[in-house]
Order: sequence, then structure tokens, then C-alpha cells
Amino acid sequence: MLDQQKLNQLAAVSSPNSISFYLPTHRVDGIQEDKIRYKNSISEVKSVLAERDFSDQEINKIMKEAEAKLKEEKFWRHLSDALAVFIYDGNTSFHTLPIEVESFHFIGDQLYLLPLLPLVNNNHKFYTLALSQNQVRVFEGTDFTFAELEKNSDFPENLEEILRFYEEESTLQHHSGNGENAVFHGQGAGKDVKNVRLEEFLRRVDKGIETMSCDDDKTPLVLYSTPTLAGLYRKINTYPHLMEDFIEGNPENEDMLKIHEKSYELLMPRYAAMDQEELDNFESALANETATFDIQTIGPAAMAGQIKTLFLVRNQETWGKYNPVDHSVELHSSRKDDSQPLYNDLSLSVINQGGTVHLLDREDMPRPTSDVNAIFYYALTTA
Repeated sequence: MLDQQKLNQLAAVSSPNSISFYLPTHRVDGIQEDKIRYKNSISEVKSVLAERDFSDQEINKIMKEAEAKLKEEKFWRHLSDALAVFIYDGNTSFHTLPIEVESFHFIGDQLYLLPLLPLVNNNHKFYTLALSQNQVRVFEGTDFTFAELEKNSDFPENLEEILRFYEEESTLQHHSGNGENAVFHGQGAGKDVKNVRLEEFLRRVDKGIETMSCDDDKTPLVLYSTPTLAGLYRKINTYPHLMEDFIEGNPENEDMLKIHEKSYELLMPRYAAMDQEELDNFESALANETATFDIQTIGPAAMAGQIKTLFLVRNQETWGKYNPVDHSVELHSSRKDDSQPLYNDLSLSVINQGGTVHLLDREDMPRPTSDVNAIFYYALTTA
């Protein structure tokens, strides 16, 4: 699954005639249609390369791996909603995407990555703790991505690990005359011991979460567990962003896609409120001169790292050039050979400098009359 690290690697590509092409695909039933779209995309890319005076031999070499993919039947049986292909410096990579995109190709000095940004929206990042007495799993997710994290050494694998440790410890103490049998007597003693061990197990889980997260981590943590275990864990938990609601059930051996679905369903109201708050903030920011829908202002501000939130109309692009010398934006009425994809470039700059980018339907934009709206970190001063 494509993540922020992989996006950063792709964004760092700087090579003449780097190729990006996207096409919609089917999760099920649509292999032939997907192959036809794929062949059409390859033909379009080849035509552009031929217009740039590449020989047939050079074109076939560049596109060899992409064309060979047509023969991999297993690949075509396991697609998602879209496919992205990147070709650069002799490398060809394929990415199945759980988002809807339109057919598109771009050949330039960098890769075209704008459609991928919803996959790495850190504003919607979350953790999920799938907790049972027999299994502990931790996941990191966003709207579209979900991956199990490698647990650090503070995490126990299960309650049995804790019980086994103390059983071994008790055996050693018993042989030395200091066994736990001298501490627990009477009816219920065994139950008390197990409760103590269960609390120790949960404290170890909490310690693992604490060690895993950063001091300034505000990422919400979703708990998936039984009501009894969830109640006990909540009393022990020290992570400040544990969600009040939890997923009720036994997560043992639950399919990862189901865990993601249940986690995101629980978080949806929170994210909807956050997104609406950002939209509402635009109008007040506009009044305070910390927002605009003017591309000539947004372009230089994006490149300078002054944009906190960028809103773009989904599946829209504007072609032109950004001049870093005088910080001006030149707009082209139509795509030219030397045109740059401005929304792509501005978005990557905002993301790389800590800002957030939202791709929205036009009717959901703060100011729908413009393809691009932005909120700044502070009011911009004019020279």
C-alpha cells in the first residue's frame, strides 16, 4: 500500500521524460475493459514520446515492462478502483489505488502525484489497538490505508506470556521458600492472582502504546475489544487520545480490512466535524486576510511554505509555470509542451512543508467559483 514514505520517494524523482499514467479499473468483473484502457494509455504515452523524437527502439525499451504487465493474468485479477503507473530512470512501478481517478497521463521532469494525496492525508491518521487476552495487534490507518505495525519490546504477545513469566518466577521463589502460596490464601486466591496478572498484561500493552507514540502525538487511538477488557484497559490507559467509543467484539483473527472498516466507521463523525471546521474557518480567515481563492497569491505562498490548508477541486488541473525568481505564476489557457501541472506542484509543496491538502467536489469547496482555495498560517504582507 502506498504510504507517506513511498510518496516522498516518488516526489523526489527528478528526471527528464518521467512518465505517469492513471486509469480507472474494477475490483471484480472487468478485466477485459481494464486491459483495453491500459493499452490505450500505453498508446497515448507512446505517441507523446514519438512526438518528442524518441525512436521506436527507445520507446519500446522504455515501455517494455509496462507492456509485459498485460500478460500477467494474476495481476489483472487483483486490482482495485484505479491503477497508477510510474516510469522513470529505467524503473517501472505499479500501484493499485482504492480511490476513483480519471484516465490521465503526464510526461515531464517529475512524476504526477496529485491523485495520490488522499491516500496520505495525515489529518485523518489513526491507530487501532485490537486487544484480546490471546492476541495484541496494533494498526496505523488513514481513510484509505491500513497496515499492521511491528510491536516494540514493551508489548506482550498475550496474557499467557505474563502468566507463564510469573509461574516461572513463582516456581523459583517456592524452591527458595518465598513462594506466592505464602501470600494468597483462602477461597478466591487464584482468581485474585489472575486479576493481578491481567492488570499487568494491560499495563504492558499501555506501555507499548506509550513507547510507540511520540510525545506530541495527537493521533486518535481506537480500541477493538470486549466490553469487559475494554473497561479494564480504559482504567489503566495513559495515552491521552484514546477514543471514548470502542469497537465491541473479539478481534482475534479478524480480517484486517474489516478492522479498518470498523475503525473508520467509528471515526467518521470526528473527521466530518474536523473537515467542516476547516471549511467554516475559511470564511473567517478570508475576513482576516489569512485566506484567498486567487491562484496568483496561492502559488508563491504554497512554494514558500505559507499555506496551512489547500482546497482543490477533484480531477482538475491548471497548466502553466511558476517562476521562482520573481515568484510569479504564468497561466496557460491550454496545455503546452513546456506546461507544468501547477496544482500538482503546489500541492506537493504544501504537503512537504507540513500543510494539508483536500481534494473536494466543486460544490464542497469553500468558494466553488475557484478551483483552488487556501488558508495561510498568517496574514501575508505585500511588498
